[in-house]
Order: sequence, then C-alpha cells, then structure tokens
Amino acid sequence: MGKGKFVALSTLFGLLGFALAAAAAGFIFDKLGDQHPHGPGSVLVAIIAAIYLAPVGAVTALIASLVMKERSFKKLSLVLVLAFAAVIAALVVYVKVLVART
Repeated sequence: MGKGKFVALSTLFGLLGFALAAAAAGFIFDKLGDQHPHGPGSVLVAIIAAIYLAPVGAVTALIASLVMKERSFKKLSLVLVLAFAAVIAALVVYVKVLVART
C-alpha cells in the first residue's frame, strides 16, 4: 500500500473512530451525571460529542500517519486510543475544575 493511500485511510479511520468513540462516551457520561429537566438528552449530547471530536481524530490520525515510518494500522490504532484517552481525561479534569469554581 502506498503512503498516500495509507494516509487517506488512516485519516478516515481517525475521523470515524473518534466520532463513534466520542458518541459512546458522550452518551455514557450524560447518563452518569445529574440531568437538568430542561437540558439536552443523552442522544443529543452523544451527537454533539461526535461532531466536535471527529476532526480531532482526523488530525491526530493524519499527523500520526505522516510521521510513522512503518505503515501499520495496529500502531496507528494505539496512537488513536492514547490520544482519545488523553482528550477524555483532559475534558474530565476541565469539568472538575469548572465545577470546583462554582
């Protein structure tokens, strides 16, 4: 497989992977927390999370695939999982700090 094809497929993989993982995480996090009666539902939160985090996955996969010397989807998957975990951890810390301020 050529470098261009690998980069294109990995970018698409990052886009779709982050969108699905963010949707699942948004749905789960919204179900775990307190829900305001006038707030958005879990499905809407999942859709918003998918829309906002999908470009992050695409850019992460694009950069990772351009930097990698060996074209391996296993290594790319590991990079994407670690990046997603870092993003979710940063969001959780941000929310904790935001709640602590109020």
